[in-house]
Amino acid sequence: MAAAPFATAVEGHRVDRRQRVDDGTSAPAACCALSTLTAYFRARPIPPLDTSKQITDNSKSCPWAVPHSNRVALVISLSDTVVASVALIDAGEQLVDLGDIGDLVLVDRTRSVVSNLSRHFLKVRVGVAERLMFAARKLSAQSLRLLVKEGYRPLSLQRTYFDRRLLKLRMQYPSASDALLIELTSRYAAPPEVAAHPTGAAVDLTLATQEGVELDMGSVLNATDEESSGACYTACQFISRQAQANRRLLATAMFAPGFVNYPSEWWHWSYGDRYWAVISDEPCAIYGPVEEECL
Repeated sequence: MAAAPFATAVEGHRVDRRQRVDDGTSAPAACCALSTLTAYFRARPIPPLDTSKQITDNSKSCPWAVPHSNRVALVISLSDTVVASVALIDAGEQLVDLGDIGDLVLVDRTRSVVSNLSRHFLKVRVGVAERLMFAARKLSAQSLRLLVKEGYRPLSLQRTYFDRRLLKLRMQYPSASDALLIELTSRYAAPPEVAAHPTGAAVDLTLATQEGVELDMGSVLNATDEESSGACYTACQFISRQAQANRRLLATAMFAPGFVNYPSEWWHWSYGDRYWAVISDEPCAIYGPVEEECL
């Protein structure tokens, strides 16, 4: 018996999410409790990637090239209430390990620049993986490859990152308001309630040669504003011309299949999370947080 599509009206838009599990029932989709999603993810087999999926190429409208100083305020911060207020209708997609999808996308299993000890740290949603493959194919024409350092991050670890960063800034700027401290914290560590990594929507990545040699991107991946003297900002003008050119190559490839970048981290790209919905003018986020035990 065919399952009816799940449909929900969100801010005047109608969103259909038809997902099926083994018994033929429709997938949980709208604002689901994590416990419900946990049971759903455990019951559903991981589908093969659809490498033939038609993905719109947005590279010609890539907005990255607009120059700005590394010290300008972010246009929209992750701490902005507009991000937290975005509706969520989870598409119910499984997470796949990027190390298992072929050689087009490279992965770094050494954890050399990440402290995420989860065995799922290279997993992303199926839709994210398909779009990474799209971006990787564009780069392969230039003999370049994507090198992913981190994907999924447990929600508990995201809370730790945020709280640790907030505490450090509070000690550094004792007279600063809570709102300012949270905004500054959000430039490097996303508030847990809107973070993309725990949803499987985000990747931290860089560019590499076909042989896996990393390109000069102007700063170490995961470096803070202080550690990089502002070079972590995607459009920073105070890095070498070669590094700027490499960032443009990465940005063009990632914008093409619909990813968005967080401007204070050149390496951070996401698709389907709340921040993506705001930047892309989408009616809702399609990926919500997933607890580690359900993977």
